[in-house]
Amino acid sequence: MVETTYLIVFLYMSVFLSIVTMISALFLILHKISKDMEEQMVQIGVLEALGYTSRALSLSYICEYILTGGVGAVIGGITAAVFSPVMDTLIRGMMNRDVHTDVNILCILIVVISIIALVTLFALSRAARVKKLPPVVAFRKGINTHHFGKNILPLEKMRHSINVWLAFKGIGNDLRSNIGTGICMIAAGVAIMFSVYLFDFFKSGYNGLIGVLGMETPDINIIMMNGVNGEKFCEEIREFPEVEKVLLTRAMGDYVEVKGCNQSAAVFSYADYSLTDNIRLKAGRFPEYDNEIMISARREETENRHIGDSIIIKGDVCEKSYIITGIVTAMNNNGISVYMTEDGYRRIRPNDRPNTVEITLKNEEDRPAFTDKLTALYGASAKDTAYEQTAQGSLEERIRAKADEKMAVLISQYGVTDVDYAIRIGDTVISGNSSRFVIKEISSMKDFLKSQMESIAAVTKAFSFGAVIFIAVVVAVILGIIAISAVKRQRREFGIMKSMGYTSRELMLQLTLRILPVTIVSSCIAAVLSVWVQRAFWMAAFGVQIPESLPLIVGTATVLVLFCLIVTYISAGSIRKISVTELMTE
Repeated sequence: MVETTYLIVFLYMSVFLSIVTMISALFLILHKISKDMEEQMVQIGVLEALGYTSRALSLSYICEYILTGGVGAVIGGITAAVFSPVMDTLIRGMMNRDVHTDVNILCILIVVISIIALVTLFALSRAARVKKLPPVVAFRKGINTHHFGKNILPLEKMRHSINVWLAFKGIGNDLRSNIGTGICMIAAGVAIMFSVYLFDFFKSGYNGLIGVLGMETPDINIIMMNGVNGEKFCEEIREFPEVEKVLLTRAMGDYVEVKGCNQSAAVFSYADYSLTDNIRLKAGRFPEYDNEIMISARREETENRHIGDSIIIKGDVCEKSYIITGIVTAMNNNGISVYMTEDGYRRIRPNDRPNTVEITLKNEEDRPAFTDKLTALYGASAKDTAYEQTAQGSLEERIRAKADEKMAVLISQYGVTDVDYAIRIGDTVISGNSSRFVIKEISSMKDFLKSQMESIAAVTKAFSFGAVIFIAVVVAVILGIIAISAVKRQRREFGIMKSMGYTSRELMLQLTLRILPVTIVSSCIAAVLSVWVQRAFWMAAFGVQIPESLPLIVGTATVLVLFCLIVTYISAGSIRKISVTELMTE
């Protein structure tokens, strides 16, 4: 059940990454087609002057991009088919069982055809501009009329670095491309930050998941036999020097009906919630009186119940009203739990008594030795006795051992609470009862959770790290193409500036600083949106909220800005190849 639930994480993350990649790819295709046509505007004018029709020129561009897009889509489809076994391996590691998914060729073909169709649509929309450009306008690179607007950021008033001033003046020259870059950066930034949150949450293994379960995770769980005095048993356990804390509650799997709701609730009850460590409030306070209750965050969302509202719980023979005092972040039992005091539980089930002791040790490593100590003092649990081999010894000892084994089977597997027996052998009567059993079952919740969640945490952490790398590569490719395209488009202007004394590094810095405002604004927007996205995701998928770290958010946004600037600066290195002598020769 746990493994199946956590497949949702990979499903949503895969869809999320696909959406980000799609947005980035669409922007890149649109940008590439537009800039290519702008760069070749003069050549278009020459061809039109030589007699080529606008229709013929448009078709040449459309065919070129359809061919390029088709090749890319086919390669992507083949890559997706090859990557399918990798996903099988990830899921196999998480679920600890053999997993095999067949490659859906039809689905891949639909995606490939859709990509080719989108490329065709973009090419048609941009090629339509060619038909509207007479040769004279094409020779002027699309300028219909010259005009002299207001000079924003005049250089004569500049007091600081001229490179920064020139970079800011260049921002408005390509406003449409900057807006597209910003949208792409926001989508990629949200995905990167979401993956970083996920990696940070799972960095300590499965401990992050334990923190949002909404239930205690003691070192040792003991289910007592019926009739055992739980309070007295707990007092005896507290005397041991190895013990840090002992809580008395009920075994998991206890459910109650909620009036007006078709979903039953897993119920937790403790005499004092201030002694618990892993039941964490999202809002409100712990219940203190017998008419107070807490509910899970998912129940708050789905049933529209809030702090101060009343909720009616149905008991065995009656129903009682409780006041909601708090909301708990809880992943256990699909997030439909309720929490009440021990006195509050007895209002609906007066005959039930707590039967589970939760023991937390000062040192978790002492658990095996402490378990042996409990067995020596109170005897083996009924569950363990049910599978013991018949003891050796006298006839009476063997009979008693066999009788204990049969009683243990009845108690542990059939729910029998009390057993008495009497066996006659000649004139001898051997009798006994189940009162010697104090412990019905002893287990470790931490071991159970570790076996269920350790592989999930490891795979999720690796997957989130891979997602960060993947999206970073996508961002780097986009910024690289944009920077290289800008250098090609402004080759003449950069050559003129070189002839005026500007160095290649200064021009590279100018080109890099042009994207600085867009990158900062996009990163800030992505940081805000990523918090909302991760909250919505965890609430929708698991009914919990994972903690957020402001330093982590600020740090990730800062690193994203620096990464974009470094990639753009490196990609602008083609400016070094621009030669003033070569331009003069041309």
